[in-house]
Amino acid sequence: WCDAHHVTRHTDGGPTTIDNLALLCRHHHGVIHRTGWQMTLNPHTDGASGDGADGDQTSFFTITTPDGARLPTHHDRPPRQDQQPRQSRPAPA
Repeated sequence: WCDAHHVTRHTDGGPTTIDNLALLCRHHHGVIHRTGWQMTLNPHTDGASGDGADGDQTSFFTITTPDGARLPTHHDRPPRQDQQPRQSRPAPA
């Protein structure tokens, strides 16, 4: 299950729209609200996830910890099944 998190808080006027929501697991949703982590929308993504056909790999969000560390929200996808190197199998005994 996922919780819908308002990136700009609802109490601060953040709308309940797809452009202002992020799906988080219950644990990480609680972490953001209880411990002072910040999740902000990156304005340069214009609402795009960064996985467009143009190869843009920008992050949609920036997550900042209370001590100021910035965490990436974009992770490269694993290679497609047909692009992964084949594992060599030992010869039958």
